[in-house]
Amino acid sequence: MDVALKSMVSELYSRDISTKIRSSNKVRWSNGKYLGTIAFYGYQLSETEKNKLVIDEQVAVVVRRIFLMAADGVNPNDIAVLLNKEKIPSPLAYRKRNGTDLDRGWKVADERLLWTRFVIKRILCDERYTGKLVSYKRTKADVSTKRTKANPKSEWIIATDTHESIVTQELFEKAGIWFPKRENSCKPVPSRGYPLTGILKCGYCHHNLTRASVKQPYYHCYMAKYEESTPCSTIKVMETAFSDILLAIINKQVSMVLRDGRNPSEFTLTNHERIQSLQKEIQIRQQEIEKLRVSRKNAFEEYCFEHISKEQYVAMLEANTQQMNQISEKLRELQMECSLITEDKQETEYQKVHQKYEFADRLTKDMVMVFVKEIFVFEGERFEIVWNYEDYYKMTGLL
Repeated sequence: MDVALKSMVSELYSRDISTKIRSSNKVRWSNGKYLGTIAFYGYQLSETEKNKLVIDEQVAVVVRRIFLMAADGVNPNDIAVLLNKEKIPSPLAYRKRNGTDLDRGWKVADERLLWTRFVIKRILCDERYTGKLVSYKRTKADVSTKRTKANPKSEWIIATDTHESIVTQELFEKAGIWFPKRENSCKPVPSRGYPLTGILKCGYCHHNLTRASVKQPYYHCYMAKYEESTPCSTIKVMETAFSDILLAIINKQVSMVLRDGRNPSEFTLTNHERIQSLQKEIQIRQQEIEKLRVSRKNAFEEYCFEHISKEQYVAMLEANTQQMNQISEKLRELQMECSLITEDKQETEYQKVHQKYEFADRLTKDMVMVFVKEIFVFEGERFEIVWNYEDYYKMTGLL
């Protein structure tokens, strides 16, 4: 009860602190204070004034150029291709090169860090380049998690003339013709359950392959269009043919597991009962060992205060050690038996999963999600499958 009360008080305290910090930040945002630890592309943190942005002239020229090209009708894809061709570092590449990413270790699929349509869109849709500070676009979903949620635009905090603008409001609006809807309420596109979507990845840049919805659907690497002479351009996977190949491979894997494994029904109720019994015995032995430790400590204190003689203390210590060794040995035996039965149980669960798809004659999304983590595709129709059960397959010699 005491632990539960402390936990509740701690959570309430955390929520109270979080609310106060958020309220304080809202006031500072309204006053035009930039609270980020990293300036966004085109700006840098002022060295003389805290919470102030100043233009980074090294890349501000790139930002202006992007807006001018977009306003002149140049497609964002073509802008990205041109910047990559000219070897201009993308925003993340620029931060890493200048050491301004604070070693955050962002997870990226492609180490080349190329310009893409999405990077261009992020810049063209960012109203902060007009000298405004747009804050509170996202907030923590809960104090106990790092996940964030998008706030409605009506709740955004917008302060004007907080820093020098890189582009005018007029140019910003003119360049926005490519992305007319800049609301943050984008609805997720519902998945149609294509079995290979999200599983196939380019073996060279590690981006997800994109599905081309044509008469004969295929998958390709969309990064190929952003850089010339890239191996990504060699990737083309025909959906129907590859689905048949993957189905055959999964069926073979299922067949080998069920052929070499035990019958899933072999793990009986008796095994479950034995595990529960062992866990209770293990808990009892652990409690006995803890009592002996306390007893040993008490005996030492008694000896230090001369309440018992040295001979008595030594005798108590020897008896205590003997008991502890006996119980520890029994505890190891119980833990070993429990571990073996648990491993058998886990193996049986694997068998049940594989048995469910024993007679599959069609590749489904569920089947792929169960067995396959990801598939890396290379040129020459070569591919590598990363299995969800890879450790089990290796342990049983099936891989």
